[in-house]
Amino acid sequence: MIDTGTGMNEGLRQRCLEPFFTTKGAEGSGLGLSVAYGTMQRHHGEIEVESEEGQGTTIRLAFPILPGQPRESPTELGGSDVVLPRLRILCVDDDPAVRAVLAEILAQSGQEVESRGSGAEALAALLGAKAEGRGFDLVITDLGMPHMDGKELARRIKSSSPGTPVILLSGWGNFLEPNQESDLEVDCVLSKPPTIAGLRQAIRKVLPPLDPAGGTA
Repeated sequence: MIDTGTGMNEGLRQRCLEPFFTTKGAEGSGLGLSVAYGTMQRHHGEIEVESEEGQGTTIRLAFPILPGQPRESPTELGGSDVVLPRLRILCVDDDPAVRAVLAEILAQSGQEVESRGSGAEALAALLGAKAEGRGFDLVITDLGMPHMDGKELARRIKSSSPGTPVILLSGWGNFLEPNQESDLEVDCVLSKPPTIAGLRQAIRKVLPPLDPAGGTA
């Protein structure tokens, strides 16, 4: 695929496949290329991106012809050096595309993920899981949601389950300082769009220290 648009510099080219990365501000979700990248990975294929500012962009999709070992991907999305235990994570966002990409990112690192589209649905899932003895280890929630925003959801989670870590994703136009975490009753504030490395580091930050066997202490 070739276009003759504005193109990208090398820094943008290296990041263009990251989930949520966009140069369009609030008008772009940053999910298009990352969804394509995920699809290619599942088919053991590759995406090659060539671009030059002012000259446009060329994207090549390469699929394997014969079955065999998948080739090493040329694009390292980062965060692989952060060691995480296996967790049950609840992702909450009113945007289905964002929920799907978050779940895929976390599942690729071995996490068990459930997703909900509203604060009310998330609370119901938390209560149900707790009643079954399968509570969630972590909640990742968007800030800007209708009816019940992420701040109110976090407050209710902490009220009923103080030990459950909450990561709050602040979206476009909802700028929060990281030192507001204690005021918001959350364990970490992460700005949208997060990088994979940033998301993994935030998860590691809110968890107890790892024991030598690789689990949480």
